[in-house]
Amino acid sequence: MDTLAERNRHHFDEQAANYDQDPSHKVLAARLALEISKRREWIAAGLLLNPDSDEDESDEDKSTNTRTRSIKVLDYGCGTGQLSRAFAPFATKIRGIDISAKMVERYNESANHQGLYPDEMSAVVGDLFDPTGPPPCIPGPEYFEFDLAVVGLGLHHFEDPQLAIKRLVERVKLGTGVLLIIDFSPHGFISGEAAERTVAHQGFGEIEMMNMMKQAGCEDVRSVVLGKGVTVGHDGVKKYERSVFMCRGTRRDETRINDDDGSVEGYPSSL
Repeated sequence: MDTLAERNRHHFDEQAANYDQDPSHKVLAARLALEISKRREWIAAGLLLNPDSDEDESDEDKSTNTRTRSIKVLDYGCGTGQLSRAFAPFATKIRGIDISAKMVERYNESANHQGLYPDEMSAVVGDLFDPTGPPPCIPGPEYFEFDLAVVGLGLHHFEDPQLAIKRLVERVKLGTGVLLIIDFSPHGFISGEAAERTVAHQGFGEIEMMNMMKQAGCEDVRSVVLGKGVTVGHDGVKKYERSVFMCRGTRRDETRINDDDGSVEGYPSSL
């Protein structure tokens, strides 16, 4: 069946072998890694680990360089793992999910070459937005209760971004878990067979994205545009200048008690 998901699967299977070698991908990955490092507290204040301090190590742990806190990150649409590697210094466990088997293969090879065990960083093939249901491995407890879920430059490939955000919010911790979306601001139509067949949305507006996050059950929703933007495009094709934003939101705890009237937040106090 020629669905958007199948077209993306085929496209990124073809791109996987040389994806990390593309100069534009390298530059973009480095830029996002820098922005993530600079904005660690903005993304998830007090949640992600600080690799430059001893705040997450006990005296006993310092000699073995282990962490006392467990921080679990979901990288959805993970590709070869460029965004996962950017978050690696701030987490203890990273799980990737991608619709492309070839991308997942490259992801796991890269993690292995870095000396990481599968328990520390690994990816599986899956589609959380498949109407027939996720693959058997995805419903397991390992793929819930994340401290942070992130989609890096992938949401514009999803047919129903509102559904995607809702499904991802369900995967993070109630009351503390954060969803982070990194994507393009609105832009003109991109010509070319690959873009026309795999891209569903020509970027997202700031208010549009914040509203989708709130409708999916997030609070403390904030957005920021990243500097002067980025250049995107593969070797041998036309390059485009694009503005990139980050939007983050914390999963609202619907069972939280309202201190003022004793009601449960999100429900009438008379119930």
